[in-house]
Amino acid sequence: MTTYRLLFSAFVLLCTGYLAVRMFYDGTVSLPTNTDSTLTPAVLALMFWEALTGLGSCAAISAAMNATAKSFPDKRRATVTGLVISGFGLSAFLFSTIAHIFFPGNTSDFLLLLALGTSIPPVIGILFIRIVPHAPHPNHVEPISGVGGEGVAEVFTPIIGPEAVDRLDDHIEEEDEHFSTGIRRSLSDTSMRQPLLQRLSMSFSRTPSASSSPQRMRSNSHPLTHMSDDNIAEDEDPQEMATRGLLSGQGKHKAALITHPDIHGVKLLKSSEFWLIFGILSLLSGTGLMYINNVGSITQALFIHDNGTWDEHAGSKIQASQVSITSLGNCFGRAAIGASADFFHNRTGAPRVYLVTMVAVLFLISQLVAMGIEDVKDLWLASTVVGLAYGGTFGLLPVVAIEWFGLNHFSQNWGFISISPALASNIFSLAFGKNYDAHASRPKRSPTPTSTPVARGGIPSELICTLGRECYIDSLRMTIVACCLAIILSVYAGWVDRRRNKTNRIEVWEADEPIDRS
Repeated sequence: MTTYRLLFSAFVLLCTGYLAVRMFYDGTVSLPTNTDSTLTPAVLALMFWEALTGLGSCAAISAAMNATAKSFPDKRRATVTGLVISGFGLSAFLFSTIAHIFFPGNTSDFLLLLALGTSIPPVIGILFIRIVPHAPHPNHVEPISGVGGEGVAEVFTPIIGPEAVDRLDDHIEEEDEHFSTGIRRSLSDTSMRQPLLQRLSMSFSRTPSASSSPQRMRSNSHPLTHMSDDNIAEDEDPQEMATRGLLSGQGKHKAALITHPDIHGVKLLKSSEFWLIFGILSLLSGTGLMYINNVGSITQALFIHDNGTWDEHAGSKIQASQVSITSLGNCFGRAAIGASADFFHNRTGAPRVYLVTMVAVLFLISQLVAMGIEDVKDLWLASTVVGLAYGGTFGLLPVVAIEWFGLNHFSQNWGFISISPALASNIFSLAFGKNYDAHASRPKRSPTPTSTPVARGGIPSELICTLGRECYIDSLRMTIVACCLAIILSVYAGWVDRRRNKTNRIEVWEADEPIDRS
């Protein structure tokens, strides 16, 4: 139901926001603009309407990511999530291409395209998007190492959604939400009662009697439960039961389980891991958005430095090409990092957070490339690398958030984490603007000007910078420092994840003979 509410909210917010901006642009809605204050009623109204479009976009992407993450097993989650959100990275290229082909230069029709093109997909999603619980997969194998040598635990993928039964969640109280009448029906299905650990040759009797209490049902159905019902205390933690019971058997091979967290709400905000991932995303997204939001100004500065003057037609084409290149790189980066993260995780057993360092290094390379470009014709190199790095960031960190904080409250958790790009982009872009304006000057007025100076974001301005890369090179130095700091934090995040997995690992022995529970 949460997914449907998010999609409906996205439809209302996106449609309202873009249509309101279009009506204001066409003059259908007029607001006072001739006041002495900068924040006139017209500006405040535009800010509000644009905020609606931002909220709608966040609602739509959260719904899509939540449904995707909960419908696919961990083995493929990063790949599928990356493919889904790659469309988000492709949106700028898609809409700009359609507008250029069918109504070039017509801003009113372009705003109508945005209103319809962004609000109709959530309606389609309401009709077709469903969270599909995935069945246990007997061939799902996870390598386990680091506890007395290497071992393998053959596990079944947990059922996600309202029919959740198999879980590696050590928070037993969270399961209260899932044990409903539908759960009782699923427990009677033999396909849902396969053991979580096939290698640990234990018999798990999981069919509750008609008189079983809900607390007794939770104990019987927990994947780590292996003791007889008479020996299970109602308030006993399943992790303690697994460790004590499994180690009491006659075994000779070590294996391990890694418990999965469920952190949300106030507990999330108090978590140092949350602020760590928040800081990494702030530094990387701020770097990427500073370039993306100001690539028009970078293009203009290089073009004027190379040609001596600004040509509106030729310059606009180069600016549009940089937006398209960045958008395509963004799309490919999201899809590629998802597949790479799953391949890396499934082959080595290492956590996906290790790849965050690679993304941060890619961002550093992009800023170094941008700093070395003096000819506007070579700017596509920087745009490509920035797009790949930016897409890789948003394709990887949602899956890292699931690994660190759990899947049950993923939408809420990712919503808190997603605040960081909004804050960082404004800080970095303001710094860019201040640096750019410090090197800009007022052009000499001619009786018949051939073109209008274009500043950041394509807004006409009397200030224009003609110094080439000197107009913004200090901003790139700032982002290089930010990328270096992000690399340090990402390496530390990998170390934190490794330590956390060791802390949450349950050491058990593989029994030689099945334990008779009769």
